[in-house]
Amino acid sequence: KEVPWWRTNYKGDEIHAVVDAIISEKLSNGTISKEFEQKFAEILGVPYAVAVPNGTLALTLALLAHNIGPGDEVIVCCRTWISPAHAPLVLGAKSVLVDCLSKRQVIDCQQIENRITEKTKAIIAVHINGRSVDMTTINQIAKKHDLFVIEDGCQSFLSQNLEGYLGTQSKAGCFSLGVT
Repeated sequence: KEVPWWRTNYKGDEIHAVVDAIISEKLSNGTISKEFEQKFAEILGVPYAVAVPNGTLALTLALLAHNIGPGDEVIVCCRTWISPAHAPLVLGAKSVLVDCLSKRQVIDCQQIENRITEKTKAIIAVHINGRSVDMTTINQIAKKHDLFVIEDGCQSFLSQNLEGYLGTQSKAGCFSLGVT
């Protein structure tokens, strides 16, 4: 039997919602998007959420909001999707790769400070496949070196650690509804 890997089934109300969005020409910034942003922020317990088309754009905008640009460096785990390493490059910054833990494929916090230079401006903490980065240590390092922390929760949508939802434990959290 064939397993439908990427088959989306739309039914009744969903079909009408898609048709209504097309007819009203509100494909990306309509009432449904606003309602989603409000509900998502409420679930996470954060003041606001902004919907964008994908996680790559979310990371890029988070870096841009923190004035990351040419000549800056951003610490990123070497074990990730391409987006966290690519987003700094889009803005003219450099991605500085740090190795991951051997038993959990998230950034090895003990290696971060060795990679920080006077050009380092941010750390992107990637919570991969629902596995949490040690956010307490990341935030301590960031505070010590006056760095911004941006959490990539794109592969950890609504995952939690003991501190709460991943993506809510720093200056900015980025998420994706896509399946990889």
